[in-house]
Amino acid sequence: MQVVQRQGLRRVATIQYQANTTVRENIPVSGKVRNFFLVLSGVQTHSNVTSVYAQGQGPGGVVQGITAYLDRDVVYKQGRFADFKDRQAAFSKAPNTVAIGVTAAAHTFNDYARLNCVTPGGRFPEDTALDMDAWSRLDFEIQWGDYDSICTATATSFTTNPTIEVYAEVINTDRAPNGLFRETAFDSDALGTSANTALELELVTGARRNLHHLILVTEDNAANVGRSKVSTALNSIKLQQTAAFGQSNLFGIMSGTALQEEYDSRFSRVDGIQTGVYPILFQPRFDGLSTFNVYTEPLDDLRFIIDHAAFSTAGYIRVLEGIVEPL
Repeated sequence: MQVVQRQGLRRVATIQYQANTTVRENIPVSGKVRNFFLVLSGVQTHSNVTSVYAQGQGPGGVVQGITAYLDRDVVYKQGRFADFKDRQAAFSKAPNTVAIGVTAAAHTFNDYARLNCVTPGGRFPEDTALDMDAWSRLDFEIQWGDYDSICTATATSFTTNPTIEVYAEVINTDRAPNGLFRETAFDSDALGTSANTALELELVTGARRNLHHLILVTEDNAANVGRSKVSTALNSIKLQQTAAFGQSNLFGIMSGTALQEEYDSRFSRVDGIQTGVYPILFQPRFDGLSTFNVYTEPLDDLRFIIDHAAFSTAGYIRVLEGIVEPL
C-alpha cells in the first residue's frame, strides 16, 4: 500500500554561484507549494584588511536579483534577496543572518529568505498556494554579484563559493487555489541628497491586479558600504487614487514614524520596527479577508506622494508590492 503524506518540507534544488552572472535553474517540484525557503551560505577569506568594509545588505547582497518564472516566461516573483528578507520581517520574523567579519581570517556567512506562495495574514492562505500540478515548469533566475557585494577588502576572495539551497513546503491535499500571489519591487529615481516635498511614485494598475500589501524601504547608497537601509524621515505619505468617481487618498496622509508605530502595535512581531521599512498591509489588516485587497482595475491612476527629508549620500525609496491575481 502506498501512503501519500499530506505535507512535507524538502530541499528541491541547489543553485551554484557564478560570479557576476545571471543563471537560471529549473526547480523540480510538484503539488501545491506554500512557500520556498532559501538558505545562502559560503566562506569569504580576507588576507589583507588594510581597507575593509562590510556591505550594507549583508551576505544576501551577493544575490542581486531573484526572478521566478512560471512556464518559462510568466513572472511570478521578482526582487533582491534583501527585498524578500524585508518582507519576511514584516510578516513573521527577521532572519538570523550570520554576517561576515572584517578581520584577516576565513569567515563563514549565512543568510535566509522566504518566498511566500500563500498570502501571509490571509484567512484562507491556501487560496493562493502555487499549484505546480497546473503549471508545467518553475525556474529561478539568480543574478549573482561577487565577493565585493558582501565585503570589500584590499585582498579578499570566496574560499567556498556561495550556494543557495531551495526548500519547498508542499501540501498534497489542499483544494485547488483561486489566485496567484505575485511579489515585485522597483526603485524610485536616484534621489541624491535632496529633500522632496511631493515625490511621486506611480504604481501599475490593471485587471486582476489586486494589492495585498505595499512596503516602502528607504535606502542610501553610502560611500564604501553601498545600499543600506536608513531612517531618513518620511514626513508624510499618501497613496492617491484617481478614477471616474474622482480623486481620493486610499492611504494617509501619515508620517513614516506614525506608520511604523501603528503597524508595530497592530501586527506585533518579535523583532519590532525595522529601520527604513514601512509596511502598508491591506488584506491582513482586515481579518485576512481577500475582499479587502485593493482592486486597481477601476483606477485610472494610483501613486504614492511622499514628503521626505534629505539623504546623506545617494538616496532611494524602494517599493515592494504584493499582488493577488485571481485565476
